[in-house]
This record gives sequence, structure tokens and C-alpha cells, in this order.
Amino acid sequence: MIQTLDYARPELDRPGFGKWALACVLLAVFLVGYGFLCAPWATRNMDYRIDDIWVGALHLWIFPLLLLVLYLPPGRFFRGILVAYAILSGLCSVQRPPRGVEWTLICLIVILTIAFHIAIACAIVLGARFAITRVYPHAGEHGQTQRTFRRASVAFIVVLVAAAFPFGYRSTAIAVRKIVQRRHADADWRNHTAAILKESPWDVNGFHSSSRISISSWVDGDSGLPIRVCSPTDYQAEYVQRIDELLKAHGVTAWSQKERVVSEADFATMLTAKMTQITVIPYDVTPGIEVNGGTVVRWNGIVLHGGNDRFIKAKYSGTQAFQRDSICPGTFTNAYFARLPRYPGVVFVRFDDDLVVACTDDGWILGYALAND
Repeated sequence: MIQTLDYARPELDRPGFGKWALACVLLAVFLVGYGFLCAPWATRNMDYRIDDIWVGALHLWIFPLLLLVLYLPPGRFFRGILVAYAILSGLCSVQRPPRGVEWTLICLIVILTIAFHIAIACAIVLGARFAITRVYPHAGEHGQTQRTFRRASVAFIVVLVAAAFPFGYRSTAIAVRKIVQRRHADADWRNHTAAILKESPWDVNGFHSSSRISISSWVDGDSGLPIRVCSPTDYQAEYVQRIDELLKAHGVTAWSQKERVVSEADFATMLTAKMTQITVIPYDVTPGIEVNGGTVVRWNGIVLHGGNDRFIKAKYSGTQAFQRDSICPGTFTNAYFARLPRYPGVVFVRFDDDLVVACTDDGWILGYALAND
């Protein structure tokens, strides 16, 4: 019969009430600390990136499972502690939902997170026990002192790895992100879909205003590359650096969007021009441009839509919400589209009579104009 490191001599290792109570207290203390470590992730603003060290801290719940296997024998009480620990650690790692998210979706996310933690906990426990039987197949033949020393040594290593894990996770995430983003930039350059990334619409360098309208051009004036406005969570610093390197090496490309930049006079014309009304939402204006309705909300990696505001989902420029709360008072109710012959491959989308957006058929947003009424 195969004997394991922890379970070979149950008459010597069977824990009493004190040992079980100590295990419960230590797990409770860890869960409190784990909850504080999860707080930056769970309560963060979904539109801003947090340090990768806090993302790494989310995985620290795994390490106490190894200590449980080392010091507690299997049984009904062990399984109860295991399930309770997985449930509580899963609840600690759930992000706080933003306003407007339905309770059904919140419950679904919580249930899936807890189920994931339970499945991972069971897999780790089974894997740890299997490893013990392979590494120490005859551990029961050793004395109590030697077995205690081995357990303490393994536990010490687990604690050290757990303490270093968030920092190692951050270093690894940064290195991997750098490689992935640079490869992404090279692929976009080859496919003629490279862009200049900006974290805010107000960072776009083509913004100017006149007495009639305010215009924001989403085409870079120097390179002719389209500007992609993204949230800080989607901003890729290495992508930007690599695109800068390629521009310095190759200069302005033949596939730039400079020829498609819409003039102020044409934007003003399209604010009052007769257009085709969009009566069904969502609506595919072109294969690369979709007009939709709602407020864009990010939660747990999901993009949710709700409310009555309008937004454009562009294949390359991404989802851009045009909410009157941030531009002008009120709510957009009507959407229209039309074309101008002098801009082939460009479609104009207008919201009410206040905002018109110029887009390419393949999925770029070239800019927008807002009436100054």
C-alpha cells in the first residue's frame, strides 16, 4: 500500500480540535488580508489600468491550499473547509459592479467565479496529493521529527513563493505585454491598419473651434495615420513606441488617411444636410460601422450597453460613445447617415442636428463636428 507524507501514520498525525481550530483561524486571517489585497482590483474604476502587482495578488488564494494538504488529512471536515475557503476567496475577488448592471448578471458572475474557485481548489488538492505520493512514496517509514521537518521545509518554500509571486507576476506581465504589443504594431503596419493611440478624445491634436462648430479630427496631422481613442485600460505604450519607430523609418505611408480629412465647411454642411434616418438600432451603416444605442459600461472584462445615448462601433476605431452628458445637455434621440461625392469611402453619421461623425466604410472614425448652438 502506498504511504504518503501526510497520511501514512494517521494515528500519529490525526489532528485534534485545537489543530482544526488553529487552521480555521489562520485561514480566516488570511482571507481578511486577501480581501484587502483584492480591494484595488475589486473597487477599481473600470476605465483605468491598475498596477499588475494587484492583479497578481488575486492569485494568492491558491497557496494556502498547498498548506492545507500538507498539514490536514483528508476527510469530511477537510472538504468542508476547502469548499468554504473557495467560496469566500471567490467572493473577495469579484469586482464591484457599476451602476446600471442587472442583478441577474451580477449573480451569474458571482456564481461562475465561485464555481471556478471550487474547481481550481479541487484540482490543486488532487494534484498536490498525487505529487506527494510520487515524491515521498514511503514517507510513513520515517520518524515523526523527520516528517515534521519536511513539511515545515515545504511550507516555508510555499510561503516564500507566495510572497514573491505578485512581483514576479508583474515583471512577467510587463515583459509579455511588451512583446505582444510590438508584434501587434508590426501586424497592423503590414495590414495598413496602424493607428495613433490616444487615451482621451481631448488628447486628439486636431481639435479646433469656430463660431459655428467645434471639430475634432481623428487623423494625425503629421503621419496621416488615424487616431484610435481608447480607455487607459486599452492603451498600449509599447504599441505607440513601435509605431513611432516605424514612422521614423518609413515616413508618411501611401495608405494614410490624409486625403480623407473632412474640411470644416463640409462638416458644417453635413450638420444641416438632408440624410437618411436610422430607424432600427443597432444598424450597420457599412460593414465596418455600426450605430447602436446605450451607455458603454465595463465590468469584469464585459462591455455592457444600457440607457438611451448613442454610440458608434467601428471595426478599427473601437466603440466610441457620444453622450450628451459629456458634450451638451440632453439625450440624442435620432440618428442619420449620408455621403458626400468628394469623399469616396466615407460615410457621415449625424445624431439629431447637433453632432456629425465622419467614418470610413472599412471602420475608422475620421473625426466629428459639434454645433455650437
